[in-house]
Amino acid sequence: MRQLSDSYRAPDYILTDAFERQEDESWRLVSSSGTVYQVPKDCPGISYGMNELSSFLIISESNKLLVWLDKADTVQRIVKLPARW
Repeated sequence: MRQLSDSYRAPDYILTDAFERQEDESWRLVSSSGTVYQVPKDCPGISYGMNELSSFLIISESNKLLVWLDKADTVQRIVKLPARW
């Protein structure tokens, strides 16, 4: 079995409750469980099976996401999953 580094974290699987743009162009993501994530404006986002997102505006309430965090709990990457999953 491959050994993972101590810095590796599995992504959080969440359902979105809110995804709001902030004044500094970053985003505030709230999961249906109430967890709040700060998303930097330059965070990469990908729609599963599609090209890179040009805008986070397609993320809305009840979307299923995988969210990768760094050690400081800052979002590093988001993958939007298909609704049927």
